[in-house]
This record gives sequence, structure tokens and C-alpha cells, in this order.
Amino acid sequence: AIERDAKGSYVPPSMRRVLEEEKRREQSDSRPMRRGPPPTKDASDFPSLMAVKKDDEPEPKEDKEKKQKKKKNRPAPPAGGAAPPSATSTGVPSASGTPIPPGVEPELWQKFASLVHSALKSGKDAKQTASEAEEMLDESALKAPAASAEVIAVVLEENDKTEASLRQTCQKAAPLLKAFLAKRDEGSSPSPSVQLIRDCVLKAFKAGMPKVTDGEGLPMVKVVFEELEKAEVVSPEACVAWFDDFEDETEGREKVLFQVMSFMEEMKKKTGDTGGPGDAGGDEEDEESEDEDDIEAVIPQRGTDKAQGFAGYAL
Repeated sequence: AIERDAKGSYVPPSMRRVLEEEKRREQSDSRPMRRGPPPTKDASDFPSLMAVKKDDEPEPKEDKEKKQKKKKNRPAPPAGGAAPPSATSTGVPSASGTPIPPGVEPELWQKFASLVHSALKSGKDAKQTASEAEEMLDESALKAPAASAEVIAVVLEENDKTEASLRQTCQKAAPLLKAFLAKRDEGSSPSPSVQLIRDCVLKAFKAGMPKVTDGEGLPMVKVVFEELEKAEVVSPEACVAWFDDFEDETEGREKVLFQVMSFMEEMKKKTGDTGGPGDAGGDEEDEESEDEDDIEAVIPQRGTDKAQGFAGYAL
């Protein structure tokens, strides 16, 4: 039989398969699609919904009790709203700005600062305060310059800004400073006394270079220097060594130098050093005078016989 299309036209064999495929496609497109049950999805496919649902779930009573205990045991933040660091210190500053020795917990260092503050305020015996500090901190922390620097910070704060009050506070702090300096190595560079002077300079600068409010209005750092030298906490030699140290880059050094210049002149007189910072004293002046004598011996002076003799050689 001859294959013909709907119009009765002849269909060659090569086109039969093409027409059959088109019919099948039309029939498949006209049939309604069968939809099966929707695919099931696991709850893991919706992480955001899971998180919301987890947050909405009530916490067990045990977890609530643990959180409440942690809040109660958490130390209160210091004045200013800054929360204390939870880990051990790595040189972070304390409330007074003193860098805490590495390995010391900030809370423990704050207790040490409170101990020094109460001791200077009440006039507690320095030996008793030092023994309490030894029980509180280990030997390495007390040997650090930060221990004596903390005392200086309290000295500048714990007074009523009058000269008499500041001198009295320095006298109370002197035995405690001696106890801390005695633990340090005298062969260190800079020496413990010079380092203490540097700490005084930095603390005074950070405090705004304060002055006492009565009398001549002396700079507080000058009063502290005078009392520390009088109590033999620092020696005149240490003061001069600090004065002549051009490698010292302590912040505020230049400003403090102007305020303590008269005090340093007294220290130089005590040590016999009359030169300025870095001067070698009178040795250079002696050498210069000897050189001038030698020149005068070689070159004749005017009005002398030798000078008149030399005049004949003038051109």
C-alpha cells in the first residue's frame, strides 16, 4: 500500500518516520501530566528555619542556672565601663596606666594597686605591706619596674595637691620603694634607681605635669625628686646619671628637665660634677688653657724684643 498524508499526497518512505515521531510528540503534549507525591525533604535542607526553631525553644533549667552562676562570678568592670581582660596579662596597662608584668592576672594586679593605695593612705607599716605584696605576687612581678612605678602613680594621686601633703605621702612611700628596689639587680641597665626616676618622669607627664596648689606652686615631680633623694631612695649619682643620659627616650623627659633644673644643679654640686649634660667637666678647659700656653710660647707677643726682631723679616 502506498502511504499518503492527510491531504492524499504521496509520502516517501524516508519521511514516514519523521511524521510518526511528530504525531507521538503531539499526543504526548496533549495528555495531562501525572503528578506524583511531592518529594520529602529533610529538616537539614532548611538550616535557617532550624536555627530559628532552636532559638525559640526554651532552655533547660540546668543551662540557665549555669549562665546565672557565671554572671554572678564575673568580676565587675572598672570605672569607665571597660571590661577587664579574662586571660593573663601580656603588658596591658593597669587602671593607673602602668604596664602589668607579663603573666600576672589583671585582677591580681588591681588588688596589689589597692594594697599600695590603702597603705599610703593609712600609713601602714612598709614591711607589713611588702610582706602582703609578696604573698599576693610572685618574685618576678615584684622585681619588675612596674611594682615601683605603681607606687609612684599612687604618690602623685594620693594627696590633696598641697606641698606638705605630697611630701608626707613621699615619706610614707619611701620604705616601700626601697623594699621593691632591693629585689632588683643593681647591675641592670638602667640601674633600678635611674629606672625609678624615669617612671617618675613618665607618670608626671601622663598626669599633665601637675603642680602643688599652695606656696610657690612647685612642680610635683620636683617635690617627689627632692623627697626620694632625701630619703635615700635614689642617690645624687643616680640623678646626675639620669640627667646626663642622652639615650633616654622617656616621654616627657624634656619638659621635666626644665622643671627640675635647679634640683639637678644641687645634685651636681653634691657629686662634684659642675659641667652640663654630657660635659667632661673641667678637664677639657685645662687642656684648652695648656694649648694656649704652648701657642704663646712659640708665637712672640707684640712689644717684645723677639717681635721686633721678626719685623725685619717682613716683606
